[in-house]
Amino acid sequence: MEKVIHGTLVTVFDKGILIMGPSGSGKSESVIDLIKLNHLFVADDAVKIVSSKDKIRGMPIAKDFPLHIRGIGIVNVAETYGNASVKDSSEIDLVIELKQGENSADYDLLENSNNTELLGQKIKCLRLPALTHGKLAHLIELGVKQSFGVKNSPH
Repeated sequence: MEKVIHGTLVTVFDKGILIMGPSGSGKSESVIDLIKLNHLFVADDAVKIVSSKDKIRGMPIAKDFPLHIRGIGIVNVAETYGNASVKDSSEIDLVIELKQGENSADYDLLENSNNTELLGQKIKCLRLPALTHGKLAHLIELGVKQSFGVKNSPH
């Protein structure tokens, strides 16, 4: 079973993170910060997800690792940041839903965990406020650390 969904897929601390949210919520921009923090880019905008057994795997539709940055255009991540910054596919371990227009005080990373469904399988999910001031990548890292017990990261 497979489907194409709107989102951005990265690996953070070796966990596949599918970032979903409306256009303009900071998905692609946060990827640049995550790449600078030595995490890996998989896909932006259109992510092909495939179900196999009890896993969901995501991969890009386009083979040249395009990242759409509002106001700049299409950036080839492999050419811009090097081949070591990209990955061909990843299991999806966590979905992060970015929400706009809500009070960020309503979000608690320690108690915000629930599940969402992708292709009939439950995946852990965190809701985060969409931010425009460069802190989203750090919140994503923190969410991954809290969700999976990551300690003493190399970053």
